[in-house]
Amino acid sequence: MPPKKKALQKNASNATPRNTRSNTNAASHSGTKRSASSEPAAVEKPATKRGRKDATQASTAKDKTGDGGEEAPQLPATTAAPSKRKSVKLSGPSTVETTPTSNSSSILSGKFDIYAMELSFLSKVYLAKGSSNPQYEELYKTILTYQAKPDSTAQCVIPDLSTSSSKSGSLTSAVLCDPMSDERYDIGIESLKSMEKISYTATQRKQVCIVGNLRLREGGCGIASSEGDFRMSRVWTKEENGKLIELFEGILSLRITHSGLYQRKGHGSGMALSIPFWAVRARKDSTGKEIGPECEDDHCGGHWVDYGNDSFTMNEGGYGDGYDSESDNDGMGYDYDKEIYGIYEDDDDEDDDEDYY
Repeated sequence: MPPKKKALQKNASNATPRNTRSNTNAASHSGTKRSASSEPAAVEKPATKRGRKDATQASTAKDKTGDGGEEAPQLPATTAAPSKRKSVKLSGPSTVETTPTSNSSSILSGKFDIYAMELSFLSKVYLAKGSSNPQYEELYKTILTYQAKPDSTAQCVIPDLSTSSSKSGSLTSAVLCDPMSDERYDIGIESLKSMEKISYTATQRKQVCIVGNLRLREGGCGIASSEGDFRMSRVWTKEENGKLIELFEGILSLRITHSGLYQRKGHGSGMALSIPFWAVRARKDSTGKEIGPECEDDHCGGHWVDYGNDSFTMNEGGYGDGYDSESDNDGMGYDYDKEIYGIYEDDDDEDDDEDYY
């Protein structure tokens, strides 16, 4: 019978043990040593390095088999697992303007009507009660109702830096006036340049912006010095009836120091202000021309301002288009009696100073 016993041993060595993983796990969790009778048959170690690698991959795939007996899907051996992407948190307004295709300096050129952000009738529309998103379209429509009056905080003109040789614009405002004459200051926006990426605060998205310096052009001897900054960008656009409508935002700041003459007159040492603002394209007259100040280079010898109902031209010899020196007894103009141009006082002034310049 010895030959028969040898055959049985051969069959036992070739048989694959059932539930091998369960037996292995049971032994591992119980912490006991399995008996020789429950030990699975030894697997012959591959002789070559390639064979050992294939056996290792087969063993790994087998270990990852699910409870249902199906192998979990695996990435190809030559494909690396994708790295985890970092989430990017965007800041700034929820309304994102499409990247302009035309020249950025052309977008921010032209004449604009400016409205201070602090105006209550605008601030309550911009961010309505209970809303967390800016209402740019409603704000734009509200501004247009006041523009039709006409009523604005300031007006400005920006040249097209891509085609114009001038790098200076102009600004005029009813709140920026000479304390002696009450005439609006002639303010230049100088050294203009277009910036591709700039923001007003750290939390805002960066955007195309026009930047310049403010300075009084015709300060006279009542002004010792002046300096300031101006910047403006487009914040919202919409196409309506085939026409592009735009809303702009910006900030202007100006510091003016009075000379001793104005200080002796009781006008203080000067003024300093900063005005965050909204702006829209200037309204147009009956001929379709935008109403507002002109760039300094557009009129030789003066700076032209059109306020709609009251327009005038400032020239080196005084005012034209309506200025009457005969009726202006105390103000700014040409004194025919003394042949002096400047701010002067009438005969009833008790001050002995001769305020001509």
